[in-house]
Amino acid sequence: VDQSKAELEEAIKIRRDFIAAREALARLYLTRAQPGNAIKEADEILKLSPNYLPAKLIRSSALLGLGEREQARGELEEISKRNPENVEARYQIAYLAFVDKKFKESEEIFRKINQSNPDDLRSTVGVVEALSAQNRHA
Repeated sequence: VDQSKAELEEAIKIRRDFIAAREALARLYLTRAQPGNAIKEADEILKLSPNYLPAKLIRSSALLGLGEREQARGELEEISKRNPENVEARYQIAYLAFVDKKFKESEEIFRKINQSNPDDLRSTVGVVEALSAQNRHA
């Protein structure tokens, strides 16, 4: 992982507008639970390409990781208006509903994702977790 990070950083030094390297680095930061660094890279991508959807999704995911739910919600609403069927945006919205203890809403979104993407394990787990939470809070 450290070697990958170093190689991506070197690629960006060589070519500052290398969006693919910046995106890979931002995703690496997300997987390493470094949302602040992921946001910085996503912001750099968005300076280069303001409508680049993957960077917007990385940014909203990182905001959720930082506990910035309201800011993430606003960004996800904007993403959803332009890309209503985007699975990653819908997943993040379902997760946000779950964190907000809107378990029924979360379940419905996860269920819709699962119906259109039955192989998406995250949505299956989301449905189960949302149902379980509803039972615990009934």
